Amino acid sequence: MSSPAIKITPNFAIFDEIVNVEVSNLPPNAPVTIDCSIIFYKIVYIGYGHFFADNNGIVNAGSFASHGGTWTGIKPMGLFTSMINFKSQHGAPRFVIVGDARKVVTFTVQAWKGHLTTDELQGLHARHAMMQTHRTYPNCGNLFHQQFLCDATVDRTYCHPDVKRIPIRVDHLSYKIRGVLFVPPGSGPFPGILDIASGAGRVEENRPALFARHGFITLALAYFFYEDLPKHHTLFEDMRLFDAAIDWLAGHELVQPGGVGMIGLSLATMPIMTAVVRNAKIASAICINGAFIWPTDGNVTNLYYETRKAEGMSMISAIGTQEFANGMLARKVGGKPNVPRPLLTHSHDNHIMLLFGEGERSILIDEVTDDIIDQWHRSGKKNIRKVIVPGEGHIIEPPYMALCTTTKGTNDGLPEDNWGYMAMPYLIDWGGDHANHEENSVFAWKTILDCFRSTLPSRRENAKL
Repeated sequence: MSSPAIKITPNFAIFDEIVNVEVSNLPPNAPVTIDCSIIFYKIVYIGYGHFFADNNGIVNAGSFASHGGTWTGIKPMGLFTSMINFKSQHGAPRFVIVGDARKVVTFTVQAWKGHLTTDELQGLHARHAMMQTHRTYPNCGNLFHQQFLCDATVDRTYCHPDVKRIPIRVDHLSYKIRGVLFVPPGSGPFPGILDIASGAGRVEENRPALFARHGFITLALAYFFYEDLPKHHTLFEDMRLFDAAIDWLAGHELVQPGGVGMIGLSLATMPIMTAVVRNAKIASAICINGAFIWPTDGNVTNLYYETRKAEGMSMISAIGTQEFANGMLARKVGGKPNVPRPLLTHSHDNHIMLLFGEGERSILIDEVTDDIIDQWHRSGKKNIRKVIVPGEGHIIEPPYMALCTTTKGTNDGLPEDNWGYMAMPYLIDWGGDHANHEENSVFAWKTILDCFRSTLPSRRENAKL
């Protein structure tokens, strides 16, 4: 009988693409543990399932049911979407590539005899690391080889090789436009999207690179903590930076005329909602778990730090939102506004989607969205809707990645340009359900893509790479 072997297809994949893992040449009906692991900024992440080989000695990790491990049941990408970190399930950073989205990340898939626990796998991985570094420990090699069956690797990246990545450093309308433009293959024009970085600044390239794979020319925009931009955000005291970026992108020769889209998570939804009101060049906007702070006086305290620092080391949950109207605080944390939202006077009627995770722990969804939608409807604007993503928390990202439910401010060992590195001395509870994360993130990503496909101008059907 041939030795056990792992076949991974494709062995080079884009992050929102399904990877198939199959182990063959096993004893019929044998119990097997299959794990997928990676070392990400000194943290070991792992997803693993317990399987039984079929009568032919084969296990397919995507189509066979897992009977234990980090997930149960049938999940096509369970090895990746159920990942936890060995050290702790709390304080882990978002699992995203920092910087250039063309970076390739290598995952290692291993098969083991029997159904192993997390502790047992952690011990085996530690022994394997010792063997790799030629350190001598009693029975180290024996213990490893008693359980080990086979291994293989798979490379994943956010940026398709045919997508062009172009750093942008231009001055437009007296403002600094800094970021990265992702261009699909072909002559264009393409529907355009402006993707705003979240509350930690820099450029977040992962989602914009994936948009380009699906036929959208996308500008990943930075507004602080990047190149010659301010080191700290000013909480959008001057929204004209975003107007300048919208004007630049909408006028690009490869962008389909008729308006562009905007998308952002959390604090980034604030300039989006302001731009929707101010700028008719926004055809469609998607706000993911938006805070919806409206600074009308240009003097807003730092919501992320000042509001939360008093909580100390406790987990944060249901903090609600704050709103400023006419320069005065109108919304208390978690409460209803003390003054009604004013009627909107702009004549254009952009399409707006408010996307929220059902498991969101930092914003009171119904109070926030119902209030916003009521304001829009009272103003005669009808193209606004709320979509709830079952089970997902505050951090909703493209599919087939590990769920981030908490982040810790210190995150020892992480570079300061990682989103998870935030100067806050406590855990933040973002919410989210591990059990159905894979299905829910697929639903969210499809909803986002379908929204932009149906609301942005396009001269032809967008091609998917």
